[in-house]
Amino acid sequence: MANDTVMLSDKVCCGLNHIKRLPDFYRVNSLQDMAWAAYVLRRVVDVTDVFPQDKWATIQEIERQLSLAALDVANQINNDLSEGGE
Repeated sequence: MANDTVMLSDKVCCGLNHIKRLPDFYRVNSLQDMAWAAYVLRRVVDVTDVFPQDKWATIQEIERQLSLAALDVANQINNDLSEGGE
């Protein structure tokens, strides 16, 4: 996985695309879209059509990938700062 995207399975994409008030979901999604989606999904009722692989497992996987991406950026920033760069 590239640390600048969030990847979803076909099954998860299909389920999440039942939600009409969020952008379409694809196998590869932007960090920004998925950060917003994770925040919203925490507040969506747990129904099998939307969460075919369990609501909390889906959210945790999205958040895991977001966390890895954030860690990667933070490490790059820290390296820049330790080298005296910006």
